[in-house]
Amino acid sequence: MYNTKVFAEKGWAPPTSWNDLKDPKYQKQLVIPPINNTYGLEALLMLARMNGGSEANVDAGFKIFKDEINANVLAYEPSPGKMTELFQSGQAVLAVWGTAVCKASPTPAFPSTSSIPRKGRPRC
Repeated sequence: MYNTKVFAEKGWAPPTSWNDLKDPKYQKQLVIPPINNTYGLEALLMLARMNGGSEANVDAGFKIFKDEINANVLAYEPSPGKMTELFQSGQAVLAVWGTAVCKASPTPAFPSTSSIPRKGRPRC
């Protein structure tokens, strides 16, 4: 999920890959749930798969988080309410979060939409 107003103002293209989370332009503006949350675990597994690991070998995912994504993370936040607050306050502009959040209200508290990665989609 990303803040459409901020992305438009900055001329940023919507993210299309899990690897986009590495982009330094998101420094301290990214929110990801911890890995004990489905969305956080999905991010770890997808990044592992895309960077030489697998579901059975997630070391690559941990390395990417530590070396290339962590600097962009404002918070590893488990609370949907707190994630909403971070978006409403303008502190967060990008999050690993479900598409239902964007669809839940016809007038959301912040301008947002979801982006489903073209690269690194989970297997169904």
